[in-house]
Amino acid sequence: MKKILSYLREHLEITIQEARSTLAFLLAALASCAIYLTTSYMTESEYARYTLSLYPNAPPEAASAPKEKFKFDPNTATHTQLTDLGVPLRTARTVVNYRNKGGKFRYKEDLQKIYSLPAEVYAALEPWIALPVKPAPTQKKPGIKQEKHSRSPQKIQLDINLADTTDLIRLKGIGPTFAARILRFRDALGGFHSLDQLDETYGISPEALAALKKAAVIQTGVKAIPINHTEQFRHPYLKTYQVKAMLEYRKQHGPFRSIEDLKEIKVLHEETIQKIAPYLSF
Repeated sequence: MKKILSYLREHLEITIQEARSTLAFLLAALASCAIYLTTSYMTESEYARYTLSLYPNAPPEAASAPKEKFKFDPNTATHTQLTDLGVPLRTARTVVNYRNKGGKFRYKEDLQKIYSLPAEVYAALEPWIALPVKPAPTQKKPGIKQEKHSRSPQKIQLDINLADTTDLIRLKGIGPTFAARILRFRDALGGFHSLDQLDETYGISPEALAALKKAAVIQTGVKAIPINHTEQFRHPYLKTYQVKAMLEYRKQHGPFRSIEDLKEIKVLHEETIQKIAPYLSF
């Protein structure tokens, strides 16, 4: 090592500190090249074993090999079973959350209501879903006049905390993009506690907002954060440093007794406290 440092100093005319830095950089570059060349020629299973050797605590989905398919009911399948079937981790969580909020899958095609489920994944799962196929709509028979009903169409009304993409795109001005954006915001919040929160959906048009507020109702409560029993959490209404301040305050002063305790935390403003209050349980 000393010979290499001396060589670098003599030929590059640099100080001993600069020579050490140069040597460290060269060694790091060589190590990176070695790792790249090693992993580039690995098969998928070899790469999985290599990943596990480097990160023994990595989640199973980071290096697990594809598993055999099996019959499953999306109304009862566990999070692990769904990911074993090839459902993305985030989508599996969405399915479980949908069920926990009262959602139910009656037909195979209902699984497509989960907006984050890729079409190719559904196509692969469809033969293994233990649910009936949705019946085809009844067609009018030729030569027979159907009786016309003069009644006005019923007003659409949906529980915004249980609605899915299919429900939302029935509303005027809401397409798949806005529907997905509304649901992502809802799930990040833990559910809407007020229809006024719909105004906070990024980029939503006035027309879509008006149609949504006209049809939406809140019949299902929000998912509250157990503030005295969690070690980490995230919420759209809180910055990372504010979450850390709350957890540190609890560590120093003991469990929160009520929302009033939050007023003692300097980085939490009154407006922030009012917004996060419905999402905390004590």
